[in-house]
Amino acid sequence: MEKKSTKIIFITTLIILGIIFIYFLVKPLNSIGNLTKKDKIEFIKEDSLKLLSLNFLIENAVDKYSLGSFNFKKYDLNNIDKKYLFKNIQLSIKNSNKRLNSGVFTTQQFLNYILPYRIRYEETENWREIAIDNYKSFYNEDILIHVKNINDELKKVFNYTGSSKANRKLSDLLVDCNGGCYEMSDLAAFTMRANGIPIAIDFAKWSNITGRHQWNSLITKDKNIPFVGIESDPIYNFNLNIVTADFKKFAKVYRKSFLKYKNLNSEYNPKKLISNQNYIDVTKEYCNNCNDVLIELPNENVNKELFYLCVYEVNKWIPVDFTYGENNTIKFNNVCPDNIFVLKKRIDKKLAYFKAPFTFNQLGKVSFLNTQHNNLEDLELKFFNSKNRELIKQYAKNMEQSDFEKLKESILKENITGVVKNNVTYNLYLWENKWIHIGEKKAHNGIVKFNNIPKNAVYKLESPSNTKSKLNRCFTIDSNGNQKWW
Repeated sequence: MEKKSTKIIFITTLIILGIIFIYFLVKPLNSIGNLTKKDKIEFIKEDSLKLLSLNFLIENAVDKYSLGSFNFKKYDLNNIDKKYLFKNIQLSIKNSNKRLNSGVFTTQQFLNYILPYRIRYEETENWREIAIDNYKSFYNEDILIHVKNINDELKKVFNYTGSSKANRKLSDLLVDCNGGCYEMSDLAAFTMRANGIPIAIDFAKWSNITGRHQWNSLITKDKNIPFVGIESDPIYNFNLNIVTADFKKFAKVYRKSFLKYKNLNSEYNPKKLISNQNYIDVTKEYCNNCNDVLIELPNENVNKELFYLCVYEVNKWIPVDFTYGENNTIKFNNVCPDNIFVLKKRIDKKLAYFKAPFTFNQLGKVSFLNTQHNNLEDLELKFFNSKNRELIKQYAKNMEQSDFEKLKESILKENITGVVKNNVTYNLYLWENKWIHIGEKKAHNGIVKFNNIPKNAVYKLESPSNTKSKLNRCFTIDSNGNQKWW
């Protein structure tokens, strides 16, 4: 009986090994990584746009993959069938030709924002056919109306929950139609690209509240128009409040790109710490007064050293840009002003904080906040958190829109929910590569007082009785002794 079991196990093992061998031997023969010259000639048939599209996808597919079970990477060159790729190109051209020929958008815009066969790292499927079947009847020659028509249909079925699941394909999104801004912008991109509309996905890390955001942009030859898929429609007279809700801020804005990473064979790619997808910098499209951050270090040589520009998150600082030093200078291009930053330097494959935090104003002035331990002052603090962070808390509460708008106005004007509470104990911290506790006091008469506190630092208030107070924003003290929130 034991010999029989051993024999069954042996045969089963051979079958499994045989299947694996066939998978890796036969499947790649039909994959896009093994396209022959004959394959290309038969598909292209002297069509220059087909040739351009095919070359674009193959050249930039080298680092693309699907994420399967246990985050196993299935690289496209070895797993995507050539017939799938050809069909993707044919449908892209068919549904874009009219607008492309009339100059609504350029060929390069078509290649980047209609043609790509995937959005993120989702399992591939015939999503163009799904989207065309579901939304082709909403076509309009006016591209703005076309976007609005599809958007209106998506609004009918989508349920905003605020939470996201990674890498969902279109068929899953349409069946389980809920999520947050990632699902909203992905859905818009899937459905609109399939129907011949060039749609980009833009993203940013908020610099004055916790979290990130992702939204869409309608790409045209004359103008790129941001909108929040399923929430708002693109309009020519774009108002940034559509993205920021009139109180959120960012330091850098990026656009996801199908282009391959340039330093693909490099041991370390600095862009991946900001996003696991390639991107291009579009900060100038969103920030008219952006400027270059220029840090000069006369007594230090930082040539070719890698630095990250970081904004404040919860108890830490998150990279939003990177650069390499040149001699005695560190420079970051096109940064939105009125933000607070910290530098991180890559040392021995790790990131270490470099210098003190600094602010950056609209004139391009960099001001370092070097804590003055020998220069002390008394602080009288009226708020434990920023008005922007307090307003975000209200979004999670179930209230009538009219009530929320009234509360929003009061919070943005007077921060009525962020004032210190009488008889509540508060801990004061300052930042020196980590939060250092420097005092504990109880609030009275709407003020909490701390004596002999080092000047020119970045501070934070927390309450030991409130575990969520670690989410509170950091602040500095201005020349009038008031809290300046970041």
